[in-house]
Parts: sequence; C-alpha cells; structure tokens
Amino acid sequence: MKTRIVKLIQIVALLLCFFTANSFAMTHVVMFGGSLGFVYSPSSFTAKVGDTVRWEGAFGTHPLSSTTIPSGAASWTSTSGSTFMYVIKVVGTYHFQCNIHFSLGMTGSFTATAATLNITQIPVSQGQFSMNVGSIQGKNMVRFSVPNAGLVKLQMFDMSGREMSTILNEPLSAGLHQIGFGPLPAGIYSIRLSNEGNTISRTMQFLR
Repeated sequence: MKTRIVKLIQIVALLLCFFTANSFAMTHVVMFGGSLGFVYSPSSFTAKVGDTVRWEGAFGTHPLSSTTIPSGAASWTSTSGSTFMYVIKVVGTYHFQCNIHFSLGMTGSFTATAATLNITQIPVSQGQFSMNVGSIQGKNMVRFSVPNAGLVKLQMFDMSGREMSTILNEPLSAGLHQIGFGPLPAGIYSIRLSNEGNTISRTMQFLR
C-alpha cells in the first residue's frame, strides 16, 4: 500500500511539472481574409521555440505557404480548410505568404527565439541533501547540496528510463555545489543526484 502511494505521488509530481513547464508555450493566432482583405493580422510577431502558430481563414481562397525559413526548420503549406497549425522548433526568422495575393502585400513573418527555463536563482540550503535545476544567465544549471563528503553522481535520464548522460561522477566535499550542462533536445528529463547512499531526482521539461 505504501509503495502504491509513493508511486502515485511520483506520477502526480511528474504531471504537475509537465503542465507547469508546458504552460510557457503559447499559441499565436494569425487571422486573414474576410473583412481583413489581403493582409495577415498580425503580419509580424515574435515567438519562442515550442510555441504554436495557428492561421485561421479560407485557405482555398488564400493558399498559405512558407517562403524563407531557418535552416533545419520544416516548411509548410495549406491549400484547404480554415485552420492550420505549425509548431516552431528552430530559432530564426520565418516568412510566409498567400500564394495568390502575395503581390498585393499578403505576406507575413515571425521571429522565434530560444525558449529557456527562466529561473535566475536556484536556492538550496547548506547542510541538506537537496537539488534544484534551472537556468542562470541563459545556461542550464544544477545546484545541489550534499551533507557528507564522498562520491557524487549526477545523471540525466529520459522518460523511458534510458540514461542520456552522466553530468558528474567524482568525489566532492560536503556543502553547496553548482554545475552546468549542455543543451538538450526538447523533451521531459529526470536528473538524478546520488551521494553516500542518498538519491534524489528532479523532473524538468526542456523546450527548444
């Protein structure tokens, strides 16, 4: 019974982390046609990687396509229906147009910047076995405290339990420590800290 309760708490914590992290993603709605005429509204905007752009209008009358996009980004086109969605996965500037009325100025663009965890401070108390994960000045950081000197291991796992990398595996003194780690593909990860028989994990979603 106790094991079931622990597992239930872990699942709830994971779901809370996912929905909290995912709330940073936005949907940008671009309207066109009808009373707007041959324009997109808005015709230009800024977004972040992980955001969704949703165009709403008559694509049969105003077929949509991307024109110039960042290297590695997926192009798009829509020639029917009334709604089209595109998830931004690459940093850069994107241009799009109505394939029929672009000469009348029916064009648009958006610029996508990197989405990072905006945590400027990661408080961890001295003398406790604890860990926090976040971003400091745009860099991914793990800050942790170990009460006893000894071997410290920091590992990164994906949600299937597969180890992605070992961030740290060496003896450390007791007290507060901080270490950075490189960029990750978009997804949900578990960061595990082990020291002298103690283990603690944090789950975090990264958007790129």
